[in-house]
Amino acid sequence: MPTKRNPTARSVTLRITPLAVQLFNEMRRLDNLCTCPPIDWAGKYWVRHECPACERWWQVHSQLHDALGAKPWHWPCIENPDTGNPYPSWTAGHRRWKPNLRGQAMWRALANASREAKRTRRAREAAAKVQRAASPAPPP
Repeated sequence: MPTKRNPTARSVTLRITPLAVQLFNEMRRLDNLCTCPPIDWAGKYWVRHECPACERWWQVHSQLHDALGAKPWHWPCIENPDTGNPYPSWTAGHRRWKPNLRGQAMWRALANASREAKRTRRAREAAAKVQRAASPAPPP
């Protein structure tokens, strides 16, 4: 007997966990610690060693990728929206380069979640400070 299948419309919702926000904040701190020399595009640009901060950035990125539940083909899963074309104008890579729009949207979502988490934490700390000041001191 044939059955009638009714497809269920499921919306894709992004769940940004506190762990993902924590990993994102660590990645932003590591961005500022990079000591890699600039790429020598005229020389052996393929022979390049990353600094410890960049190596750690990619390790944390892998953890963030897992925490977000991103698909394997969404790599890298985030991209700073301020990132420009990394290739020199005379290369084929410069002509083919396109920004990672999905990664940039993810960056913005994580940045907003990070900002909200900081705002919530500060409000909670301020409320606790007011409550401590308002409570009477215990008798000696």
